[in-house]
Amino acid sequence: MDQRGQTTKAITLKGSAEIVTEFFAFGINNILYQRGIYPPESFTRVSKYGLGMVVTADEKLKAYLKNVLEQLSGWLLDGLVQKLVLVVAGVDSKTVLERWVFDVIAEPPNAQGERVSTKDEKEIMSEIQAIMRQITASVSFLPLLNEACAFDLLLYTDKDLAIPQAWEESDPRFVENSTQVRLRSFTTKSKETKMVLGWMGQDMDVKGRFNSKKVTQVDQMPILMNWVQGLVQLYGIRTLLVLCGTNMLSGLISIDLFAVDYMFKDEFKLSPSIAQVSTTTLMLPWAFKPLWGLITDTIAIRGYHRKPFYLLCGCMAYVCTCLLGMNQVTYTYQLVLLVLLVRSVGYAFIDVIIDAVLAEQARKDRVAGAQNLQSLASFHKAFGVVLASLLKGPLLTELGPRLVFTVMSFVMPLPFIVLSCIMVEEHSATSDTIANRMRRQTRLLAKSFKSPLVWRPALFLLLSISLSPTIIQVYFYFATNELHFSPNFIASLSLVGAITAMLTTLLYQAKMKHTPFRSIFIWSQIGIMCVSSTTLLLVTRTNLTLGIPDKAFVIGEDVAIVIVKYMQIMPITVLCAKLCPEGVEGTMFAGFDSIMNGSYLISGYLGAVIAQHAGITENNFTNLWAVQLIIIGCKLLPFLWLFLLISDEVNTLTSTDQNLVKPTGHEIVLPRVDATATVADLQIRHV
Repeated sequence: MDQRGQTTKAITLKGSAEIVTEFFAFGINNILYQRGIYPPESFTRVSKYGLGMVVTADEKLKAYLKNVLEQLSGWLLDGLVQKLVLVVAGVDSKTVLERWVFDVIAEPPNAQGERVSTKDEKEIMSEIQAIMRQITASVSFLPLLNEACAFDLLLYTDKDLAIPQAWEESDPRFVENSTQVRLRSFTTKSKETKMVLGWMGQDMDVKGRFNSKKVTQVDQMPILMNWVQGLVQLYGIRTLLVLCGTNMLSGLISIDLFAVDYMFKDEFKLSPSIAQVSTTTLMLPWAFKPLWGLITDTIAIRGYHRKPFYLLCGCMAYVCTCLLGMNQVTYTYQLVLLVLLVRSVGYAFIDVIIDAVLAEQARKDRVAGAQNLQSLASFHKAFGVVLASLLKGPLLTELGPRLVFTVMSFVMPLPFIVLSCIMVEEHSATSDTIANRMRRQTRLLAKSFKSPLVWRPALFLLLSISLSPTIIQVYFYFATNELHFSPNFIASLSLVGAITAMLTTLLYQAKMKHTPFRSIFIWSQIGIMCVSSTTLLLVTRTNLTLGIPDKAFVIGEDVAIVIVKYMQIMPITVLCAKLCPEGVEGTMFAGFDSIMNGSYLISGYLGAVIAQHAGITENNFTNLWAVQLIIIGCKLLPFLWLFLLISDEVNTLTSTDQNLVKPTGHEIVLPRVDATATVADLQIRHV
């Protein structure tokens, strides 16, 4: 049915059956193409549902599908079909690897015994379009098909249906030890179609054919390009540019922060404890991210919630960065701290907005949307961090802190203004008052945080981080004044940390993404304790006695601490995107980040107090070993509230007892194809 026709006419039962049958035809073709069950060259491209779809050009397959769909259409018209199932199985092993289930739910007839839909055809086509996009995006999370595969079509029908001669009874052909997920649905009012996808876990070893250690090497570039093309088609190039650009600029902010450290130390001659308090204070706006999220979720400027605030905050950050480069204007420590605080408000607000945009866009693909967009965010933020690590050492050495701010005013805040101009946002028109929207958002947010899936891990992180003192500035003074590390070497540590973070993300995705939260937290906390203990060797200079140079020791320690910390934080960060309820994306996402940043705020102030009482100054680090012992002892505290952590839950689906039939005499055998995009599994943003 042509989606450009009349969209307000009633859709009869016959018309509904035609829509569903046509959907099955394109859906089956799309699955066979995306999963590599047939080679790509055997498909041709057509335009349907406002998308570029594929249909098979193989005559035998076309004839087979035509016969199946003609029979299906008749049974749909009579209301005799409950499910259509596409099964993917190994040719040699006969193992069922994937099971695509389409549930068909017939709506009850009206008083005249008719099933007539008044739903707009345009709305129906939009729902089908979303399902097709999810099928296309499935290659980003489904495991590889590492053997020649065949597919079968199964139908669940009424038990009293007489089975045609060309069909035969079949078992359900379930996937053993499956992972299952429910995809989108669409309805014509007279019929509703729901979709469930089940597949075998990637780590399952089935007769030596499906173990991740035995995956053959293939060229991933076409898969990566298809993945990127699918994202552009789903979200639009402008939205992706804003997401990627904002995250890359957020990574570059470490150049400014590096200049702040040296400005506090060399220009204003602050002590380590006061510098610790100052840099920790700059995190205050980030701890208030729920407030910024509540503002952007509820207050609209000319009907827009995100775009105007993004533009205003970009302008504010640009002005503040320019002022920091003018030592005649910001000539006192207090003025510099005030300007830095205002700029942090702008950056925190932008971060809230881009997180909200990410959560909103992720709903276009509820299965892989969060992971895919987090992948892009992670990659570009990591790229920004890597680029900043390469530049900040030479920039600071050649220009000094003040000129670095002048240069960065054009590199960082100014592009935010440009990105705000290309941001895509739908106009929102509402007659509701701001106060009512605020109350509604607050209630919805409070309801969301009542879930144990949310508050228990969040409380664990709050207690674990806040009660563990942080003395980053003390370490910075120790590295520059005691160990005499140059700005270039300290910058290189950031580069090592950024690369390690990216590799750790890939390691987590490949080996630990299905590991329960509790196990990850326990082992990562033990790792943090061990790494913190090795710092004692450095502050007491024992590493030199052992023949380990300072620089080599610090690099190894930095790699270890990044690995264990990222392993601990990643599951919670991914959980944020999945649990954001519609309408409070900015507030909910910001709530998680606020807990993290608030915890680091408390931790930083606690570390400053301990360092001050230990008598640590810019030239006296005699008692640093005692401070480090206190920090190690505090790392034991999280084990007291491990009960707060939860394990992953897997939703299971049960089968029904309907009659199950399939067409006979059909088995299509095709060559082995790899069908996954490894880079798309990158899930974590830098925190």
